[in-house]
This record gives sequence, structure tokens and C-alpha cells, in this order.
Amino acid sequence: MPIAKPLASPNAVNYTNTVDALSATRLELTTLINIVNRIASANGALLANTISEYTSEYGVNVDSVVLKDGNIITLPTAAAINATATATAAELLAGVITSTSAAAVALQLPTVTNINTALALAGIVPVRGTVLNFIVDNSAGANTVTVGINTGITVASAYVITGGGTLTVSTANAVGSFSLVYITTTTAKIFRNF
Repeated sequence: MPIAKPLASPNAVNYTNTVDALSATRLELTTLINIVNRIASANGALLANTISEYTSEYGVNVDSVVLKDGNIITLPTAAAINATATATAAELLAGVITSTSAAAVALQLPTVTNINTALALAGIVPVRGTVLNFIVDNSAGANTVTVGINTGITVASAYVITGGGTLTVSTANAVGSFSLVYITTTTAKIFRNF
């Protein structure tokens, strides 16, 4: 007849599992304390070495800030151009160019090379099909703003809408929306959207 083993006491504890569970809990608490300390040391701002995201290859867009490969890019504010001048690439990337001029304004676009340099600072490499949209706001102006092309940019000849090749924004039109569409990495076509 086999010898019966004594039954385990209902208060018996598996010591090994308890120690493992306590170690795991202590590790989680240490991690949490480290996070809280990092927030406190950054005056309430959360610091992180890694942000995992599940969006496109262009990163995460948060309001007017683009986070990309550890770089924080703050987009410039709208440009005000009230005289014949070449817009900088940063002004173009801001997306809105305003004029309040009483005289006619000839707004020269930057070259595609200069636009590419500004995009590279934001971690963006344009490819065929990349679209850059911008607005010319002449609602407070008293004369016409004419958008001039520059090296690498041509006016599209096949118009999606009537007037798609018109690069003037009169006071009657008030606002013009434009798109630069990359045909190659060094050339783009400009379209008037409205």
C-alpha cells in the first residue's frame, strides 16, 4: 500500500512564485517612479527617449509641430509680403502668405532647390507626387498679387479647374490656393486650386 503524503496546509505559500511576483512588482514600481521623476525634473514636461507610433513614414503631427526621428520642427508663422520680393522657402512652408499692400505685389517663389533644403530640415525628402499647398491671402490688400515661378517650377498646362494657370490674386478674389506638385525631385508644377 502506498504511503500517503501529508496534505499541504491551506496557508502554505509557494515561496518561489511569491518572490518572482514581488520582483516584477518592484520593477514596475521603479519604472513608474523613474517616469514621475523625469516629469518632475522637466517642469511637468514628459521626456521620452522613444515614441512608438503607428502612422505613415512621415512621423506624428501634433498641432504645428512635427516629430520626426528625434527632431522637433516648429513650422514658421504666416509670412507677410507687401512688396516685390522672393518668398523664402520657410515662408512658403508656413502655408499662408499675406499681403496688405496698396501697390501691386510681385511674389517670386523660391527655387525648388531652396524648398528641398527647407523640407530636408523637417526630415522630408520630396519624391514624385509630393504636394506642397499654400495660400496667398490678399483680402486686406488694395492691389493684385502676382505669383512668379522660379527655377525648377513651371505652370501646369493641363488645368484641373478653369483658371488653374492663373497666378494672380486680385482684391476681388481675395484668396488664392495653390499647389506645387513634384514631377521629379528637382522639378515641380504649380496649379491654382481656387
